[in-house]
Amino acid sequence: MTTPVALRPITTADLPLVSRWLAQPHVAQWWRDPSDLPSVRQSYLPSINGEDPTEVFIIEVAGAAAGLIQRYLVEDDPEWDRAMAATSFSADTCPNPGCSAICSAVRS
Repeated sequence: MTTPVALRPITTADLPLVSRWLAQPHVAQWWRDPSDLPSVRQSYLPSINGEDPTEVFIIEVAGAAAGLIQRYLVEDDPEWDRAMAATSFSADTCPNPGCSAICSAVRS
């Protein structure tokens, strides 16, 4: 029997949970943005309201919220676009097997 995994768009009702996730030490060491609820609202409401092109999803496992994933074009964020250009990252130089196919699909 497989465990169902689904993605659904984030809603304002999810923001308290996201705030708690971001405050967890094992997350905070990598995700350095503020985790307090007002900051999380400021970060995610533009995507929820359609003002920011970033698509944010809640990952659900067996119907329970288990994580967050987002999709965006690097070109939509000039800071990330400069950072990616500075690293010279490309699908051709990625050491992960299968990255070329994934990166190509994501970029198209």
